[in-house]
Amino acid sequence: MNVDVEVTDSNRARLGLGLLGGAFLANAGVMLLNAAVMQLSGTLGLGGAEVFFNATQAFWVLSSAVEVWALYELAHGVKPAPLVWALLGTAAVFLLSSLFWLAVELLPHEERFRAPAALNVALTLAGLVEVLGFCFIVGKLGRTTAFAWGAGIFAVLRALTSLAFVLRAAGAERPPLWVHSVRIGLALVSMSILGALALHARGVVERGAVAPSGGPAPAPITEVSGMRQVFIGVALLVLGVGGSAVSYAVASSGSGGGHYFVATGLIAAGIVQVVRGATRLGR
Repeated sequence: MNVDVEVTDSNRARLGLGLLGGAFLANAGVMLLNAAVMQLSGTLGLGGAEVFFNATQAFWVLSSAVEVWALYELAHGVKPAPLVWALLGTAAVFLLSSLFWLAVELLPHEERFRAPAALNVALTLAGLVEVLGFCFIVGKLGRTTAFAWGAGIFAVLRALTSLAFVLRAAGAERPPLWVHSVRIGLALVSMSILGALALHARGVVERGAVAPSGGPAPAPITEVSGMRQVFIGVALLVLGVGGSAVSYAVASSGSGGGHYFVATGLIAAGIVQVVRGATRLGR
């Protein structure tokens, strides 16, 4: 069955898509910083790293609130609305979860606790369903279904690695940092693609390019669009941060220490490409 997504209120649909695009790209940026801080936690010290991770948890609360707002606007701007309302309910659950875990992080170390495995599994699966729902809606509105499901593939891979991590035997030692870096990398790619697609869909709606039911569909985006710049930027950021992290890990593994490099050129070029691409998609 082919389910289409139609715009009923272009103003609210544009607002919702713009909020989603901004939230997804901001999430990707914070994930990138998170990966870098995890690799450099030895240099920053436990105190500095803990302050950053607490700030990150506060950011997830803000990001979840923005997603709830965006989906509320979309629920009044597109149909089928029940699909968007279902995603809104899932986003609200994640907002409450983020608030709860922020409160836990602010407790003294001896009073903190870890979530049960069953809860982590449920949240991971709910998060996967939410992302796939975003892929469907954003892909339909922007006529970029193939790109959107490409982002969905990365989201599925990330969910599988998260489930493998959660379902490990109880009491087993924590996995190495590179495992977390892989999970963050998969989420980074997925969020970056979704953010770019959401901004592109916003532009499509703004131009009135979303055809009514039964009308001709607009042409999909091409390689010369801002999407390509976003992809190139994400690739440069992954290479820059990943290369810097590997260099630091090699240098710190030696008994006498060593030198490591930070690929500032790649990182700066990646940021510029992402910003330029996102700006172009948001026009």
